[in-house]
Amino acid sequence: MCKFLRLYTKYAETFPEVEETLENLRKEKKFMNFLKEKWPDRGDTILCLRNLLITPVQRIPRYQLLLESLYKKTWSSHRDYSNIEKALIEMKNTAQYVNDKAKEGDKNKKLIQIEQSLIGLKKPLAAASRKFIKEGILHHRTEKGEWKKRYFFLFNDCMVRARLNRKQKGTYIFIEKVTLRQGQVYFILHPDIEDEIPESDRDRYFEFTQPHPLRYVLCAPSVEEKKEWCHAIQRALDEMNEAEREQSEIRKKISAQKAHMAKNLITVSLMQRNMVGRSNSNGKSMTADLSNIRSYKEHLVATKMTTQEKWEQTKQHEMDVQNWEKIQKKKKMIKKIEEALKQQSKEEKRRELIEHLNSPVKKYHVLIQEQKQSSARNINSQHEDN
Repeated sequence: MCKFLRLYTKYAETFPEVEETLENLRKEKKFMNFLKEKWPDRGDTILCLRNLLITPVQRIPRYQLLLESLYKKTWSSHRDYSNIEKALIEMKNTAQYVNDKAKEGDKNKKLIQIEQSLIGLKKPLAAASRKFIKEGILHHRTEKGEWKKRYFFLFNDCMVRARLNRKQKGTYIFIEKVTLRQGQVYFILHPDIEDEIPESDRDRYFEFTQPHPLRYVLCAPSVEEKKEWCHAIQRALDEMNEAEREQSEIRKKISAQKAHMAKNLITVSLMQRNMVGRSNSNGKSMTADLSNIRSYKEHLVATKMTTQEKWEQTKQHEMDVQNWEKIQKKKKMIKKIEEALKQQSKEEKRRELIEHLNSPVKKYHVLIQEQKQSSARNINSQHEDN
């Protein structure tokens, strides 16, 4: 149900326009007479119509109050206690979602209004990440040392300087837009300008500088207004620096993740080539292994997950590749051992064959030696008889 209630988001965003339209309709006599005919017993018919139109916006907070009351009055051992708790959490999340979207809509409308009021603005001012912070009149010191009354708009990433348009009320003539990146705000003026300003008015002055170079020497209508401007600019600078740090960390993680993914893909392609070469040399089919590798490769490339999930998945794939490399090394070692054993067995067989072939020769040599010895003995015996 909570998901369907989020459909009220657009209605909540446009409700301020409904209120403006109702206020404009107070001047229409025909419409006011029509309301009096339908609601003769009501006093302020426009207010009654507004209360009726705001009912869909108030529905989500009423559901939240109902669930909170039910949750408080339900004992923890009841079988519906956990379900009520879950429903209350979802309703709170839905209410927060609708409120955030309504605020974003208001900020976007403010950006569009400022953009339409600036005459001479060449590039669009409205952007998805840009937020309006503050606006007001400040006195700006020019390069010639003159003080000019200017109207400033402060956003979370930039500042717009304009001057009031005397010909058309509510509009401004655009002068320049300055980014806040690498900027600094100073509550106290630099000594080279401080001497030009009376000591009694120095508390209302402040500076905004950038390294490229840019220098705004500004004067607020009051000390409190100066503090508001300085704190607003400093908060915007802090938020921008924090966002840039987070983005740099995310970029580093993504680049490291891409490197791991590329390494894994290269390893997989090498595995595929090796298996294809072995299948061609051995004449065996590797269809099942190749299909597994293709599915593994497609899984690496086509899976859409969050950065953390991709990071964990990449680590897992890297471990798988390392395990595969270890298995391949073990297989190579086993193959080398088998080849060594085969070579050793061949050497032993060769030795046995040589010994087998040499044994008759040895016996023949022994017989010859024995015959020589016997003949020598016979000759010696004959000499002795003579």
